[in-house]
Amino acid sequence: MKGLEPSRLAAHAPKACVSTNSTTSPSSRSLYDTALLVDKLVTLRDSLVYNNVLKEKPMSTTEKASTPATFPGAFSLLMPSWEGVKLNIITFIELAFIPVLFSLLGSIVNHGSSTTTGTILQITADIVSAIFAPALIVTQLKSARRQTIDFSEALKTGLRFLWRLIGLTICLAVIIGIGFVLFIVPGFFMLRRYFLAPYYLVDRDMKVFDAMKTCAADSKRFSSAVWGLIGVEILFVLLSFVFIGIIFIFMYYCASAIRYNEIKSAAKRT
Repeated sequence: MKGLEPSRLAAHAPKACVSTNSTTSPSSRSLYDTALLVDKLVTLRDSLVYNNVLKEKPMSTTEKASTPATFPGAFSLLMPSWEGVKLNIITFIELAFIPVLFSLLGSIVNHGSSTTTGTILQITADIVSAIFAPALIVTQLKSARRQTIDFSEALKTGLRFLWRLIGLTICLAVIIGIGFVLFIVPGFFMLRRYFLAPYYLVDRDMKVFDAMKTCAADSKRFSSAVWGLIGVEILFVLLSFVFIGIIFIFMYYCASAIRYNEIKSAAKRT
């Protein structure tokens, strides 16, 4: 193009319109017609978009509800749980091993025969375990969300839920216990229905029966996610007869809180 004169350059430039009587080569005519067609299609598309014809229709509530939620396998929660445990490992040790210490001291004092001091230590261990139980749930929830919490903060927060959690524990013991006594299968179904109820009570500051009702409804919708969690925890308990099982139980300690968070998010989406 360097040697072409301005007049010749103008001759090679595309024209705004082409007369039907003009003499153009078939290839040039074909290119021009293609470009014109593309331009018309783009214009038509833009017009349709502006008139909301091509805009995506929002998913209805019914469609959302019919979309099944998917969860990672229960075994895959092991490493995320371990990461959460490590985040607050000192708090977990303080909350878990102080009651164990009282219990061990009671066993040592008793020496196979019941003594007043040993009995007092055992009762103290049970009371401390009950007081620390809501603090442990608070720490699990914090760990599952990658947040740190110390012993005093966990204990202070957990004390707000102490009596409600005791009431919930009594209700679940009666319901699940009766289910297992009458027949094994109803007991397992009751266990699935209320397995995560303590997390509902603490995380959402619910009353006892509200936590049970909400947990039962969610566990029914996402039953496979809860069954998988229960199955893995039972497996690790069975393995606790050997040392590796104890390690797995400790690593898996935040898995229930993680699964609760997953179900909570899935329930909001659907």
